[in-house]
Amino acid sequence: MPIYKYRAKKGPEDIKEGELEAQSEHDAIEKIHQMGYLPIRVKEFTDSGQGAVSSKRTRSGKVKFKDVAIFSRQLASLLKSGVPILDALDIISEQIESSNFKSIIVDIHNSIKEGLEFSAALNKYPRVFSNLYIAIVRTGEDTGSLDASLLRVADYRTKQEEVLSRFRMALVYPVLMGIVGVATVIFMLVFVMPRLTGIFSSMGQNLPLPTQLLIAISEGLRRWWFWIVIILTAFVLTVARFVKTKS
Repeated sequence: MPIYKYRAKKGPEDIKEGELEAQSEHDAIEKIHQMGYLPIRVKEFTDSGQGAVSSKRTRSGKVKFKDVAIFSRQLASLLKSGVPILDALDIISEQIESSNFKSIIVDIHNSIKEGLEFSAALNKYPRVFSNLYIAIVRTGEDTGSLDASLLRVADYRTKQEEVLSRFRMALVYPVLMGIVGVATVIFMLVFVMPRLTGIFSSMGQNLPLPTQLLIAISEGLRRWWFWIVIILTAFVLTVARFVKTKS
C-alpha cells in the first residue's frame, strides 16, 4: 500500500507532519480528516524516484542492527519521559534516514493506531525484529515496564553487533593469507612449472607420479584458465547467493 507524507493543521499553532498508508491520495485526505486535522499538503512518498514503498517491499528489506538498537534506545527514552508511544514513533520516524526502516516504523505506528499491541505490530517484520526482541517487548508490555525492556533489548542488539564485527575482523587475516597462498600456488604452476618441465624433459628420466600430476595441472591451468575462471566465479557467486538467502 502506498505511503503518503502529509502536513495538516487543527488550529493556528497546531500543525502536524507525518506519514500514513492509504489506497490513494483521496483516501489519505479522508484519513487525515478522521484524525481531526485539515490537510495542507499530501504527497505520495517515493524512494529516489522509484515509486511508493509497499509494505511487501519493506518486510523483505534489510535493516542494520545498529539502526534497530538506536531506535530502541530513542523509543525507551521518549516513553520514560512520558511521551505516548504513537507520538514517540512519529518523532522517531522523522529522524530515521533509512527510507526502508522509516516505512516500517510508519506501518508499526498505523498498526498500533488500528488496535494492535506494539509487540504484535513488531511481529509483522520478523527479519527486522527477532523472536527474542519481540518476547522481551511483550514482557515489558505485560509488566508495564516497556521502556526498561527496550533498553535491555537495545543493549543486546549492540553487543550482538559488536560480536559480529569482531568475528568479521577475525576472518580478515586468514582469508587474506588464503588468497595470498592460492595466488602463490597458481603463480608457481603457471610460470615456474613450465620451465622446470623443460629441464625434466631434457634429462630423459621417468618422473615420479606426483611430479607428473603437477605438470598436468600446470598444463591444464595454462590451457583452460579462461574457463576455470568462469567456473570458479560462478561457483563463488552461487555460494554467496545461497548464504545470503539462508541468512
